[in-house]
Amino acid sequence: MDSEKLNNLKKKLEKEGEEKVKKLFSETTVNTGPQMQEALAKIMKDGEKEFVEKTGRYMTYSEMREMYG
Repeated sequence: MDSEKLNNLKKKLEKEGEEKVKKLFSETTVNTGPQMQEALAKIMKDGEKEFVEKTGRYMTYSEMREMYG
């Protein structure tokens, strides 16, 4: 995957992750620490899964930090 496609994918996954987090925080059903932790971890795992499917490799630590803070 060339660098432009990789950057576009990272931006897409970052934006999708941000939208999912906003939705998560707006929902009142997810309010306990463990539930929130599981929900946030799922958002990152879903992004990682798509990253692997599109690139054929796992994201580096710096890529993960770039997208998910």
